[in-house]
Amino acid sequence: MKFLLLHIISLLIACLFFFYSKDKINNYYQEKYKSDFGFITENYIPTFNQNRLSENITLSNALDKSIPVVFGSSELTSHHLNALCYNFFKEHNLSLQAFGHAGFQCFAISSVLAANRLVLKNSKIAIILSPGWFEGSDSKGTDLQCFFDYNNDVVMNQIYWDNQLSDSYKAYYADYIKRKYGQINSPSNTINQFYTYNDKLYAPFNFMYEKVSHSSYDSDVYNKLLLNLSKDTVQYRFQNFKPNWDSLYQSSIEEFKKTSSNNDLGVENEYYTNRLKGKSEKKFKITENSQEYQDFKMLLRLCKELNCKPIFIMMPLNTLAYKNAKEFVPTIKNIESELKQYNFKYLDMFTPALNQYQVGTTEDVMHPGNYGWYQMDKFIIEEFSSK
Repeated sequence: MKFLLLHIISLLIACLFFFYSKDKINNYYQEKYKSDFGFITENYIPTFNQNRLSENITLSNALDKSIPVVFGSSELTSHHLNALCYNFFKEHNLSLQAFGHAGFQCFAISSVLAANRLVLKNSKIAIILSPGWFEGSDSKGTDLQCFFDYNNDVVMNQIYWDNQLSDSYKAYYADYIKRKYGQINSPSNTINQFYTYNDKLYAPFNFMYEKVSHSSYDSDVYNKLLLNLSKDTVQYRFQNFKPNWDSLYQSSIEEFKKTSSNNDLGVENEYYTNRLKGKSEKKFKITENSQEYQDFKMLLRLCKELNCKPIFIMMPLNTLAYKNAKEFVPTIKNIESELKQYNFKYLDMFTPALNQYQVGTTEDVMHPGNYGWYQMDKFIIEEFSSK
């Protein structure tokens, strides 16, 4: 009886708090995001911003308008490469939006897609997968810092309040927060709601929270903005751009020879001197059925649920540097099998590199050089251009 009475008193206090603080909460978000509804002009966005919406809006607009969007991780930070997708497209006056940096892995990608459900109908998305995600520490999945890089208030609220998203995905998202909750300093109300998601003990509190706070600025305003974006039916189109790919391939291979002359591992001179010289050979540490692999399968299920049809690219490894790369073949085959099950287009750059590695494919041990990027550019253009 005392336990029940304590819950009733707590519930009444919570209700009073939300009713009297509702205006202050809304005013806070109004002030926090004031005048931040503009687009940014850069064609590469490393992360979202916790204090403004410009990055969110720019990405959502690109998805809605069929501008090619490339999701990737650390390979997108090789700004010096002419063939890097956003440099190459810009050079040829083609629109493209690249998004992500190191750690932007399958779970974080799924959250960004889920938050943009309303604008995915005509989207053109390329998702770059790295073999490194499925080995060593990265195989544990998206770390907490990277989670917050891509899950600001807007993303979390979009996911929480979207009744069209499946309970299975929301439960998967909530499970991540439950596993990481002890590491989060000052969790927000939305994080607390996900922490108690589907917990019957907290059901009365969650119900009252949802009734009182559903008008929060983040969710309602951004939802309206996505709907307004979709009213503009003008979609981006570009003709199949056909440069002399063979010439670009050959010139990039020749140029790389000049910058990788002090080693026989096919890596840039400076990288070899600072990272590999005198060190034992690199070995791939395979993690079977890892958290990252589970996140990958959830990403595919979510794409099917959202009727989103991205293309996928598996990056190569430098098999001159990794002596046991063949041990990754079963994982590659499993990934390919999953993609075929959902009929997703797929560029496998790992297997050709394993069978006969071309120096210059990567500039170090796993990040594509110009030769590798030209192959990826070609695949993206052929898949997304007007036929």
